[in-house]
Amino acid sequence: MKQAGFTVDVYGLENITLSLLRKLPSEDYGLVIFRVHGGRIKQPIGLLIGGGLFIERCGPESHREEVESGYLLLGRPFLSNETYCVAPPHYITDKLHGRFKGTIIIAMSCFTGDDEAMARAFFKRGARAYIGFRGEISPAYADAFTINLLQKLYAENIPLKEAFNQARSELGPDPHYEGVPILYLP
Repeated sequence: MKQAGFTVDVYGLENITLSLLRKLPSEDYGLVIFRVHGGRIKQPIGLLIGGGLFIERCGPESHREEVESGYLLLGRPFLSNETYCVAPPHYITDKLHGRFKGTIIIAMSCFTGDDEAMARAFFKRGARAYIGFRGEISPAYADAFTINLLQKLYAENIPLKEAFNQARSELGPDPHYEGVPILYLP
């Protein structure tokens, strides 16, 4: 990305926070990539209502007001005992500060493209495209797809929709979990 002229800021598990998430729209990024866990949100009656981004490790007392008000959820990634604060679509819509300026959002996470809810939330905040994944994916597949897509976008200067379609066609579904990337446009 640096070779393509981008200034690159990297935030990993040790320093991604809800505070950072809230200020992302005002940071003037052209591209934001979330490489975090994602999960399905299930209502108490068992209905699935979309996906969420696992943003930071937290406990029952962390961000208590936002959890109790329903803006944040607590969740555990598959095969993990760690609890995370999970940002559902309404958190993106209501709690982020500022607006993205035509930003491309890539959520390299399971279930982040299962429906349009998260994409719509980012569009309401000014994003110009949202890429998520339908179903489960492995980290290796998410990395391979994203690298392939970024190569096409920024090194080969292929338009977004065409670059996405080429990358998806070349890689096919995740060979282990069968999840697939999906592109949403406003």
